[in-house]
Amino acid sequence: MTVLSLEQAFVRVLMLTGDFQKVRVRDVVDIAGVGIGTFYDYFPNLQVLAASAMRTRRDALIRTLRQTMVRHADASFSTLIDAMLDDCVEMALQQPKEWAALMMIERQVEDLQGFRAFHMGIQQTWSDAFKSRYPAVPLSQITSMSAMVHAIAYGWCAQEILVFRGDRTRQASRQELGLAVHGYLNTVQSES
Repeated sequence: MTVLSLEQAFVRVLMLTGDFQKVRVRDVVDIAGVGIGTFYDYFPNLQVLAASAMRTRRDALIRTLRQTMVRHADASFSTLIDAMLDDCVEMALQQPKEWAALMMIERQVEDLQGFRAFHMGIQQTWSDAFKSRYPAVPLSQITSMSAMVHAIAYGWCAQEILVFRGDRTRQASRQELGLAVHGYLNTVQSES
């Protein structure tokens, strides 16, 4: 609970300051309701706390996608993909300001290994969804498909959060994302 409180407090302070360089440990612990010593019991510095906050949100997205795969195990491939895209949209737009604040600093605070691990985790989740429906498709093709679907979905989420900032309706945005992903998958499947 303490780690989660510190992560949430960090995001709140980051949103208030708008600049990672202006975030101070004192502000974070005041909002979290813990002492400075407690902060340092869990984190050596703000950069590690910021990376932890990002990992927590990213891990939640992966868990959500995997739970959706289980819930839709008997659904059609199209229904499964739509449900997973719904998850991406919901996670991104549920707290867009928080996601935007973290996205703006992710390359400042996250090492390349952590950044890659997240993207590979999402890509692997898509890959597992494809493998469950197309066991005869070569792994290299599934890997390529999952990388592209992740790139489309992640790119859309980043644009929606950072650029459009709620200018469009959730339904319209989700429909556009679905058209892009299904269009890509239909093209790949027709070429196979």
